[in-house]
Amino acid sequence: MGQSLEQWLTDQLRLCAASFTKQAADLAPLLVQAGAVDLGKPTGVDKERIDNAAVAFL
Repeated sequence: MGQSLEQWLTDQLRLCAASFTKQAADLAPLLVQAGAVDLGKPTGVDKERIDNAAVAFL
């Protein structure tokens, strides 16, 4: 016999959570690099604060 609805839902939620965790881990290095873009002129943006916020988000 197959899985119960509760078991199937639990399995699906675990798969989604694992996928999201991996995506966040894969995205972290890209966000760090995105904060280090040099436009060749001052922009008035506090890059260090942005970088810290991106790391804190993950």
